[in-house]
Amino acid sequence: FHTNNLSLLVRNFKLYPIFFLQMCVFGVKSDRLLEQMAKLKVKIAIDDFGTGYSSFAYLKQFPVNKLKIDKSFIDDIEKPKDYAIARSIIEMAKAMNISSIAEGIETETQQILLKGLRCNEAQGYLFSQPLPFDQFVEFTQANHDTSMNFSK
Repeated sequence: FHTNNLSLLVRNFKLYPIFFLQMCVFGVKSDRLLEQMAKLKVKIAIDDFGTGYSSFAYLKQFPVNKLKIDKSFIDDIEKPKDYAIARSIIEMAKAMNISSIAEGIETETQQILLKGLRCNEAQGYLFSQPLPFDQFVEFTQANHDTSMNFSK
């Protein structure tokens, strides 16, 4: 993947994608690629933060805009340890001017707890099941002011 291709996509098609940081992009030149993406105003998110390969070191190494809190911490957020982990990730993200996104919200209780922690955004079956692109566009246009964005 060449950064010129990304530049053309962003400029010609006015695409401002969110790039989910996963191990498949890491390599010798990944930090350069991510810096180029950031210059093009591409938002960079670390997916599944707090698990597996989503390391704290990436927060120093890469120009990250968003942290997606792994669903495994959201599922049991009513338990003290999971609540503490979610709270810590959200507070750390805020301190670093990084937006937080809670993955896999399925209940009103999870939504209320995450709003209370001042998580910025949410996604999960509570809001919608995964949708084909055309239905997704329709859904977002009809629900642009919903409770999925906790910052509003």
